[in-house]
Amino acid sequence: MSLVAPLLVIGTVALVWTGLPENIGWRLSQDSLERAAGDCLVTDVDARYGMYTVTSVEQYRGGCLFETRGLLGLGGYAYMPDGAPESQGEYEYKFRHYDGVWFRYWI
Repeated sequence: MSLVAPLLVIGTVALVWTGLPENIGWRLSQDSLERAAGDCLVTDVDARYGMYTVTSVEQYRGGCLFETRGLLGLGGYAYMPDGAPESQGEYEYKFRHYDGVWFRYWI
């Protein structure tokens, strides 16, 4: 019995490290986010898009930002059909390619 807790912790860390939970969440949410990105209706009201709670939607440089709740502060998924813009400074959004025309962003 004393090995159960450490094994659960190790298993959880291994799952998170592989990115499997994020990948599954993305696959289950992508269609909903793509439909919303088509209109990109600006809002700051929490809404569900697939598996994600989106706290705000913002139009940004030809794309659409979907802020999700996270432990590390402001960030989420960005729909950028023309590619992600270059960051303009230290306090500007930063982008990392995620899938197709989708990026992860953060400040």
